[in-house]
Amino acid sequence: MRDEDRVPQGFLCDGRLDGKGSKPIAYSTLLGSVAVTRATSRCLVCHQGVAPLDELLETTPQGMTPAFASAVALVGASEAYAQAETLLETVLQQKVDDNRVQQTVAYVGKLGLRWMILEGEELEQALAELPTAEPVTVYVGVDGGRIRFRDAGWREPCEGVLWWRDPVSGQGKRVVVGDVRNKANVQDALDRFLRGAQSCCRQLTLVLIADGAEWIWRWAEQYEDAIKILDYYHLKEPLYRAAEALYPQDAARVRPWVKNLDTLLWEGDVAEAVAQLGRLRPQGTTTEKAHQQAALDELATYLRNHAGLIAYAEHRQHHRDIGSGVVESMCKQLFNMRLKGPGMFWSETGAQAVIHLRAVRLSNRWNQLWAPPPPAEGQLAVAA
Repeated sequence: MRDEDRVPQGFLCDGRLDGKGSKPIAYSTLLGSVAVTRATSRCLVCHQGVAPLDELLETTPQGMTPAFASAVALVGASEAYAQAETLLETVLQQKVDDNRVQQTVAYVGKLGLRWMILEGEELEQALAELPTAEPVTVYVGVDGGRIRFRDAGWREPCEGVLWWRDPVSGQGKRVVVGDVRNKANVQDALDRFLRGAQSCCRQLTLVLIADGAEWIWRWAEQYEDAIKILDYYHLKEPLYRAAEALYPQDAARVRPWVKNLDTLLWEGDVAEAVAQLGRLRPQGTTTEKAHQQAALDELATYLRNHAGLIAYAEHRQHHRDIGSGVVESMCKQLFNMRLKGPGMFWSETGAQAVIHLRAVRLSNRWNQLWAPPPPAEGQLAVAA
């Protein structure tokens, strides 16, 4: 069998090709539509059509070159599909209807899937950005959002963020992953990165920051040597809930009461904060007293359960982050800004494709979507 008779690399089977002919087609490129006559064949085993030129150029099923498909997918993952159609026509002077934009997002989104899994080459590329000899602090955060689906109503997608600062250049780095199906997929991807980081970095400090969600801290238990921090800004939420229960008719007393406890917790003095809660005596009717005491007990229990996560004075001394602002910001950019709009409903597949693309962009890896794999050992790289 001659080499030119074989199915192109990556095709589904290794059958012979037959029925060679030619077919006119117009490729969509950044420079406009380009008409060509390409050779076509059919596999004698699976009977699928084969166009070697499509594989050589890595065109999409929509007839787009990688550069053009990348531009369409980037706009489609950033704007509503109808708006993306208008924007592409304005900027690129090319008509791409909203349905074609959606199809391109779905196709390119599958390329982004490998960055969500963080395995193999993609994991190695992400780990390669970590310093191996210098001390580095890697932060990990996990959070959820809310997306409305056509068949399942509101569901909570999960997001994971890894971020650090290069000790030599000072440049900030981050890796973002997300999934609409279940939290375990995100946690597994983070686990793969963290295991790799622990094995390749000689002086790694791992810091996990999260709100009070129990499922996050249960996952974090496996990292016994990690520094664990309760997000300082989320801590204020239970403080205000207790204060509003104590002073439902006197809003002016809420903030000073919170500030007093907040000052103690800012210095990491959880024991004194709990002691002050124990000395408070609820006022009012029997029902009001019971309600206030329940609020105080709930806050005291919350603080005792998270006492080991509230050493804010020590963390500030070591110049560590104590808030999950990075995670909150990524959550808004990953989910809310594109997927949570008035009247928006999503399919699971459609939402996941958008999340893949937005996560890749937020990780500053967009140009690696079509990056060719490195040549095998002993194989020469061919310039594109």
